[in-house]
Amino acid sequence: MRIEILYPEICTLYGDKANGRYLKECMPQEEFIYTPISEYPAFLNGDIDVVYICSMSEKNQEKVIEKLSVRRAELDAAFAGNTFFLMTGNAFEIFGKRILREDKSEIAGLGVFDCYSRRQSPNRFNSLTMGNFGDTEIVGYTSRFSHTFECSETPLFEVTLGSGLEPSSKKEGIERENVWATYTLGPLLIANPYFTKKLLAKIGRPVDTIPYEEAMVKAYDVKKEEYKKPGLELA
Repeated sequence: MRIEILYPEICTLYGDKANGRYLKECMPQEEFIYTPISEYPAFLNGDIDVVYICSMSEKNQEKVIEKLSVRRAELDAAFAGNTFFLMTGNAFEIFGKRILREDKSEIAGLGVFDCYSRRQSPNRFNSLTMGNFGDTEIVGYTSRFSHTFECSETPLFEVTLGSGLEPSSKKEGIERENVWATYTLGPLLIANPYFTKKLLAKIGRPVDTIPYEEAMVKAYDVKKEEYKKPGLELA
């Protein structure tokens, strides 16, 4: 199996980079490729099984869109194929139809997802996040300058604490057969050990235990209880 970590030198916000490092801990026998922004991703050539991309600045979002937009045919083929994409933080916004800046100008997105995003800087949106991914509870938080609207995609999960893709929605993230995308930070995989085991099963590498599982489950259980305390509004 070949796993590509996209743009690790610019996708560095909120500790999200640790998800890629943890995947390597979970699958030390697999080949990991780290692609800088100066190079075209290996997945565009069709020889990557899993791609991970995470949070980046708004300026770097535009750099990534510019980089990938010249390879649209290969990009569309990758999303239509068997490559699995994991996206956290604001990474999935670049794959929508467009991103609206604060001055109402528009950045054309990569058009993979049926949605658009709107920035509201300098107003940062911070929130704890809790939700249901099937029979598994997700815990984390979000910290972003943007929301995503008019999303006809299947949500990754339904939130029970915090908001979803935008303040009036309880639908969070995007799920396709080959995509799991979410605004949720944490880092997501370390904060949610049961979700991580489902992810490993999804990509064909099921395991009975994951590295540091005992400590991670203890922290996960504590966080769930904290999130459910009176004073934190649950939907």
